[in-house]
Amino acid sequence: VKNFKMNIYTRWGERVFETEDFDTGWDGLHYLNGKECITGVYTYYIEVENIYGEVYKYENQVRLIR
Repeated sequence: VKNFKMNIYTRWGERVFETEDFDTGWDGLHYLNGKECITGVYTYYIEVENIYGEVYKYENQVRLIR
């Protein structure tokens, strides 16, 4: 992996997580204030560029359960 970006949003479009580190996952906390996000469905967007310059984009949903 040459470049990596992941963003996670609420259903209302509020970004709750962002990273450019492939080894960092979301722990269910809001990245700005450190508070626990509520149980619900969140949309993630991932963009990966490999060493050949090929870019892959992924979009799906994840359910956060507390």
